[in-house]
This record gives sequence, structure tokens and C-alpha cells, in this order.
Amino acid sequence: MGSREWSTLLPRTRLSGYGETMPRFRDVFGSERDPRGTRRWRAIRDMMLRNEPKCRSCGRLSETVHHLEPVVKRPDLAMDQRNCYPCCRECHRLLDAGLLKPKPPPFREWNGAM
Repeated sequence: MGSREWSTLLPRTRLSGYGETMPRFRDVFGSERDPRGTRRWRAIRDMMLRNEPKCRSCGRLSETVHHLEPVVKRPDLAMDQRNCYPCCRECHRLLDAGLLKPKPPPFREWNGAM
């Protein structure tokens, strides 16, 4: 039995609700440009991953940034750092599916000296 035949017998492992309950940006806004494809977004994402190299949820290496308020619902918050949540890919899938609740950012003491 070839690999193609086995793949048809295996159940598809897709998180319930993942990618089904939340519409894609292009389906909602059509030809309007997705703000996550811009240089500005990549700079913000890279800065967030540099500042928080570990996933807030599990402590593994942060690979992506999750939007707490989805860009489809609130495109005005797409570039807002307070709406961004650095996380690993697994936690990002769980956050998108609503199976994981986001944790608050780590507390940092700011130096008040001038």
C-alpha cells in the first residue's frame, strides 16, 4: 500500500474550530491589503520576538506573534503591540482555536533615573 493510500485512511487531525470559525482576511476585505504582509508588521513582529524570545504560554522558543483581537475583527489594532502575543506555533494554534487563554505580559521594572 503506497503512502497516498495510507493518507486517505488516516483521520485528519484538525483542531475543532481552527480555521473554520474565524474567516480569513482576504475573504472579509477582498482585495484590500492584509496589514500583516507589510514591512512595518514584520519589523514589529521581529521586535516582539526579540524582546520576548520565549512563548508566554509554555516557555518554548517564540516563533510567531498572535493577535489577541483578530485582525479580521479589528484591523485598526493589527500594528498595536498591546494586541500582540509572542508564542510558539503550537500555542498559536491553540490560541486561535480558543483552547488556550493568553497570559499577561511579564512585569518589567523600568529605570526611573534620567
